[in-house]
Amino acid sequence: SNNVRFIVSFEGVESLSSTVLGTLVSSLLKIQSRGGQLRVAAVNEDLDLLFRLTGLHKIFQITESLDEAIKSLG
Repeated sequence: SNNVRFIVSFEGVESLSSTVLGTLVSSLLKIQSRGGQLRVAAVNEDLDLLFRLTGLHKIFQITESLDEAIKSLG
């Protein structure tokens, strides 16, 4: 259905494997192809750096907190 909304919170997560990042990207593409939205929330400084170094900060909407992610989805 349209307007499916997902939030992936990384609260308490200290590191991510390339497999997780790949799964996140493929999930985003599937969700967007169906008209949905995905937010990434609560990344720590290390994960934020990882998203920036890989360029993934350009394709994901990243919020500082779960509350911000919920608000951003309306």
